[in-house]
Amino acid sequence: MSLDGYIADGNGGVHWLGGEQPITEDHEYQLFLQNVDDIVMGYRTYHQIVTQLSPGKWVYPQQRTHVFTRNHREGETQQICFVQDDPVHYVQWLKSQPGKEIWICGGAQIVQRLQDGDAIDRIYLTILPILLGEGIRLFESKRQQKLHLVGSRHENGMVTCIYTRR
Repeated sequence: MSLDGYIADGNGGVHWLGGEQPITEDHEYQLFLQNVDDIVMGYRTYHQIVTQLSPGKWVYPQQRTHVFTRNHREGETQQICFVQDDPVHYVQWLKSQPGKEIWICGGAQIVQRLQDGDAIDRIYLTILPILLGEGIRLFESKRQQKLHLVGSRHENGMVTCIYTRR
């Protein structure tokens, strides 16, 4: 997210994502993905990936992706399924299945529902060196939640903090 708390600009764009210098290869991100079996996202995030960020090539071929949508969508594959269930109950069900980590990739509405439903156990938050001034905020909850910092790292002007619930 941006330093001022946004995950997309005022037009929903993410062209600003990045550090101080162009990234050629992100080893930390690849290590993170190796520990993820399932990815959860909303339809807008999915649509942005397939139309803007990576048209023609699915960026998470090694993981199962669960896309939350109000409408049934065509094009399910072995890696991508469209879900109309309640996100909190669905993620709790996913957590009960054997496997590695579940990554809540976005967007803000899904994160908010899962955060309000106490379905997020750990937050990996990467703060990018930019102030957007407006856009889509990652956290909109009016509910206070105390966290515990379990780790942090920085690279290329970006700071990643890892939190668990207290």
